[in-house]
Amino acid sequence: MLEIVFICVILFPDIIIRYLPDNGLFNYWDELLFIIIFIILVVKLINYRTKKGTLIFFLTLISIIIVGLIGNTIFRYQPSANAIVRDIVGFLKFPLTLFALCELNLTKKLASTFYKIIPFLKIIVAIIFILGIISVFVNIGLSQLEYRHGIHPYMFLFSHPTYLTTSAIMILLAFNAAKDCTLSDEVMLLGTLVLGMRTRGFIFVAIYVFIKYGRHWFKRAKVLYWYIIFCLIMAVSYNKLMLYASYSTSPRETLYMGSLSLMKICMPIGSGFGTFASHLSAKMISGVYSVVHISGFYNDNGTVSAAIGDAGYSYYMGQFGIIGLGLIVFLSLFLVRLTKEGVNKNNVFSINMMWFMIGISLITETILVNDGVEIAVLLAIICKLSIMAQQRQCNHRRVKTKFRIR
Repeated sequence: MLEIVFICVILFPDIIIRYLPDNGLFNYWDELLFIIIFIILVVKLINYRTKKGTLIFFLTLISIIIVGLIGNTIFRYQPSANAIVRDIVGFLKFPLTLFALCELNLTKKLASTFYKIIPFLKIIVAIIFILGIISVFVNIGLSQLEYRHGIHPYMFLFSHPTYLTTSAIMILLAFNAAKDCTLSDEVMLLGTLVLGMRTRGFIFVAIYVFIKYGRHWFKRAKVLYWYIIFCLIMAVSYNKLMLYASYSTSPRETLYMGSLSLMKICMPIGSGFGTFASHLSAKMISGVYSVVHISGFYNDNGTVSAAIGDAGYSYYMGQFGIIGLGLIVFLSLFLVRLTKEGVNKNNVFSINMMWFMIGISLITETILVNDGVEIAVLLAIICKLSIMAQQRQCNHRRVKTKFRIR
């Protein structure tokens, strides 16, 4: 029962936080979980011989932290030690949680539980989709007031369509990893993504459909296959890219231009932790915003605007500079390889698409800082589901072979 509750919390944290009568302590549940996982990892590493891969992982992680702290020490844009520590914890949540779960094999029970609740999740998916269709024609209080492409963006019981989009993507990929995703499941979940009216949702739908079903059409023409994928991404995200290129008055777009300016100012390292392109840096009023102009940062009365956003790639570019970026790319490649260990090509689809989802999400938000623990746990569960599905396929083939021999 505890595992079922935990999976629901991981899939729908925004809904739970939004509707809990007193959610003060629950707001920090992911930090608490991160600390518990970190303690388990440390205990295991002390008791067992350290492997080469583990050493490489921690050296890379420590190097990134050192680069960030050097930026804090030299440029002093963030005087608050509290902000620096909180941002370090936020940065560490995703890589450390994912590494611990994969390396210590902590998700086997969760993956087994996920198999059991798939029928329940499919009912939830159907309810979300049906209410989404109804909300297109009738205002039932589950959509935003703004219009996008002629309809109100659907958000169900979430506080924003972005959270609905993320949850729908993760459920769809988990179904795929478990080899229990029917065409009707895909239609409902992809339809929900479209109703959310998020650019990332549109990109994901286009790439998901083409990669899953288009590979058979281009078996011999792999160059053409990847060219079409690139064209699909550009076509779906064209308006957003043009908005970014125009250096508009939207805070998120100006964050990208600001990160480039910050990289030049702080070359070759960045400005340090808690200084740029995150909600924390805005809340703690980082000194960077006095040097790099971000449109809409201040209200007319001089207070910090609540509308100031965050952007993943800007966060990494501005805070860690060229040296830090190189280390982060290396760390990312290490984690990608870690998640694919023991998974063959026939079962790696969901893992690849999960990384793709993370990649496109980082364009518009610091998803690995905001929701690093949830994303890491879901990715680790998807990895374990892929391995379990692979094992079931092997067992099925063995049974068939034995039957033929007899």
